[in-house]
Amino acid sequence: EHVSVAMIHKAELKAEAQAKLIHEMKLKANTNKVNSAIKKLRSHVNKTWYVFSGATPAGWDCSGLTMWFYEQIGIELEHRASRQDTSGLSTKIPKPGDLVVFKYHGYKDAYHVGIYIGKGEMIHAPKHGHATRIESISKFAGKYSDVSYRTMIKTL
Repeated sequence: EHVSVAMIHKAELKAEAQAKLIHEMKLKANTNKVNSAIKKLRSHVNKTWYVFSGATPAGWDCSGLTMWFYEQIGIELEHRASRQDTSGLSTKIPKPGDLVVFKYHGYKDAYHVGIYIGKGEMIHAPKHGHATRIESISKFAGKYSDVSYRTMIKTL
């Protein structure tokens, strides 16, 4: 049977459209996973206290909170802000679910991490004696910190 260039082109376009659809469905599923994990994390705001080395809702430190958050999505992170800062991909335009990383000006190691939730805010475990809270990223960073963002999972 004769196969024309037009038939091959049509088949290629169909395959391309299917691949695009599969990619969009995956992004949508990832977005749903992240939104669900954020909802779960929000339920711990003002309830879970900062506990050094903690990594569960019974008590966590900053990197323990982010570790737990990503566990809900099936992503493993190390329990150290500076290690988490080398995970995923750097991004200039954060999306909800991205990691927010804080470093003192001129330092290469991160001193704090949180979860970006949109509108310039994050959920984080601030420090000893404080509960998990939602806070403005720029307010927390003040004048002495550099802020960067890391994407662990691609979303819409």
